[in-house]
Amino acid sequence: MAYGENRGPVVFAVGEPAGECKSNADTSEKALTEITDDEPTMRWIDDPEARSTVFSTFSGFYALVVVIFSIVLELSHVLADVKEQHDMRIKDLQKRKENRETLIFGSFMYGGGVVFFVYCYGVLINPKWSQSAIRLKSAVIRQLSTNSLEVDRQVSTDNSSGSISSKVSHSSPTAGCLYLRLGCVVFGVVGIVYYAFSIFSCTTGHITDCDGFTTTLDAFAIIFVFVQMHFIFSNSKMTIHASRNVARWGTMHLVAANLWTWIRYVLLEERETRREIMIFGQLNDTSSSESSESEESSAEDLTADLAIAARVRRSTLPLEDCNNDVESILGGLSEVMYTCIVEYSLIGAAVMFVVWRNVGRPRSLVEEENRRKHQIRVDCSKSTSGLFLGLTFLTLTFVSMAVFYLFINDKLRSNDAVWVFVLTDMMLYFVSCIGCVWAIWRMRVLTFLRKHIKQQNSAELLDRILLVVGVVGELIFSIAGMVGLSGETKWNWLTFCLLLVHTVRLAQVGLQTALLFIAARIVADTEELQRRKPGKQAITFLLVANVALFLMNSFEAQKASVSAAVVRFYGADSWAFLVRGCAPLTIFYRFHSSVCFAEVWKHTYTVKKHETHA
Repeated sequence: MAYGENRGPVVFAVGEPAGECKSNADTSEKALTEITDDEPTMRWIDDPEARSTVFSTFSGFYALVVVIFSIVLELSHVLADVKEQHDMRIKDLQKRKENRETLIFGSFMYGGGVVFFVYCYGVLINPKWSQSAIRLKSAVIRQLSTNSLEVDRQVSTDNSSGSISSKVSHSSPTAGCLYLRLGCVVFGVVGIVYYAFSIFSCTTGHITDCDGFTTTLDAFAIIFVFVQMHFIFSNSKMTIHASRNVARWGTMHLVAANLWTWIRYVLLEERETRREIMIFGQLNDTSSSESSESEESSAEDLTADLAIAARVRRSTLPLEDCNNDVESILGGLSEVMYTCIVEYSLIGAAVMFVVWRNVGRPRSLVEEENRRKHQIRVDCSKSTSGLFLGLTFLTLTFVSMAVFYLFINDKLRSNDAVWVFVLTDMMLYFVSCIGCVWAIWRMRVLTFLRKHIKQQNSAELLDRILLVVGVVGELIFSIAGMVGLSGETKWNWLTFCLLLVHTVRLAQVGLQTALLFIAARIVADTEELQRRKPGKQAITFLLVANVALFLMNSFEAQKASVSAAVVRFYGADSWAFLVRGCAPLTIFYRFHSSVCFAEVWKHTYTVKKHETHA
């Protein structure tokens, strides 16, 4: 009995008194009884929200299956090339013929995407088009039907049910800022130029290594790229409210189509790099046999490798039938076009994912976020010094690129070209590190926006996705270079400097990424801070500096053989896959970083009071 008496108070000591606990329990049971009696339980299959969740899940699963299938399909071609590499001549690696399976799959991907865009424009965005078709059909039926009154009533019902406001709205936060959409247009136009040049070369007989499958697939690609480019630029604020299940499947199909294009051209670049390394090996063997010196230092090997790689790019190769495909005709320009197609696909996939995420979004939430983003005033004050520092940075970048090309064509100055490349890279990344530290220090006095005050909208989500993808490419590229150089047996000053370049580059990427994530959530919330604008000079400098690094990385992507020690460490095939898989991402990281800095420059120092404090 004593045990029971001591146990009772312990039960009620952690909560409310016994009477209140009993009252709360009775109230909860009563409420549960009322819910059960008044609102009968609904099967989940009859719940619209549950069905929407199921369709969203299956649309994501569909995209995953298609992407995995595309990876397997494209890798099968690469593995077949590697298997037959010992029996194939180098010119066979240039062939870009498409087989029947690739044509069918590509037609399904591009054709399905175009069909969905037609549905969006004809039914969702411009329902008058579909209503005109309905009226035309009704007119035909009226001629064949005796009950014209019933037909007219049906036409009136169809016309009244498809208003534009009930299907889509264009008031949501934009899925990508103006700079990102302009970049998407530029990359898309370059891709269209590549596809059109390929079709022209095939149909006019300028190249022989193409067939009807290649031409057909390129034609589908032109239509898809152009229509999607127009959709992204013109409908970035669109939220779909009608035909939600169709919209979810369609947008996920577009995500898969863009990812397939990305994977396909990364592997095409890898094949091109592997071919160049084979040519490079033949030229290197020829130059070594003609040389009278028996021993060379590692630095001289690297210089010779770089000079040979430059000749592979710019001269006619001593191989028969070397100008029978688009890549051979365009030379190094083809890799720039490859990179643009890859970056366009990356932007397209991310934007379509955000559109998929916004399907069926409540109108009240969309309108509330849109009111907060109306009428942005651009203030260019407190940015002159940063602008001119950035222009100086950009000028030095152009000068170093010109000096490199000047020295690399001179056999007596090729060693100087290597040092120009190495020292320029080191200087650019080191100065960018100083700029990031300067910006973080100056912006330490700004106010951080809390999560419950500033919700993550579509543009912020898109920026984070694209930034993380670019960071992954930068990390893989830098770490792979560091690991490859650390395995070099013959150490010299050039190897050490290359290792230092990768280290400084890695540090700069980390500092800049942290700065971008922090700067997106801080504002100048007082009149004094808005007058002083601390850190705006540094942000302006970093914006222009990333444009310069974007150009430098685009130039650097064509010099895969510069780090010859890294190529020897990983092997030609592995390094070709590594550099071609990551180089477009490193270039895109600089492009998107400049976009993010432009957004920070525009929004951080111009803010409304209701956005800073609750």
